[in-house]
Amino acid sequence: MYRKSIAKIRIISLLVLMEQSLSCQITSSPYSIFGLGSTEGTSTGINNAMGGTGIAFLSGHSLNLVNPASTAGLDSLFTIFEIGFDGKYTSYSTSRKSQSVFDANFKYIDMGFRVTPRWATSIGIAPYSTIGYSINASSDIEGTSLQYNKTYTGEGGVNKFFIGNSMKITKNLFFGVNAVYLFGNLTHSESSEDYDYELEEKSYLSNFNLNWE
Repeated sequence: MYRKSIAKIRIISLLVLMEQSLSCQITSSPYSIFGLGSTEGTSTGINNAMGGTGIAFLSGHSLNLVNPASTAGLDSLFTIFEIGFDGKYTSYSTSRKSQSVFDANFKYIDMGFRVTPRWATSIGIAPYSTIGYSINASSDIEGTSLQYNKTYTGEGGVNKFFIGNSMKITKNLFFGVNAVYLFGNLTHSESSEDYDYELEEKSYLSNFNLNWE
């Protein structure tokens, strides 16, 4: 009974942190103007330390988001809870100007534990893509030699919520599947102070898929 109560508290805490993380994704990349934005990887800290690999990685004390089947390798005495952060320093330059930015975000929040000796599960959330840019540009006034200034801005992104299950079939054979729900909103706008106008396009996205190993 005590262990079940602790597990419920951990799950509730995880969900609260998930909700907070959804509004904390920040990026400053002009390349995020395209498509769904700048896509994010799904590697945990230990996967990144190995260059992003992890398909064949099996650990009893850490989660491997690259391969859902690996969750069944968790030690039965542990409930794994991980929070990842990401920091990136970028410098952009043209022939006229240069700019440096530093972005820091939540990378992922997840939890995994063994349900039975052969069955393990994981739950978590991570950004799938992020949008964040502000670009100033000059545009010609049609039919004249005059120009006016306008600004392109964008924000938002897509989040990935997943529930994974992994089963140990034999000593060296594991099967895993992730149920993934993608959701988020994307906002792109164009404005000009010279002519006092603003055009905004907002999209709401959601999708569900399965992936397995």
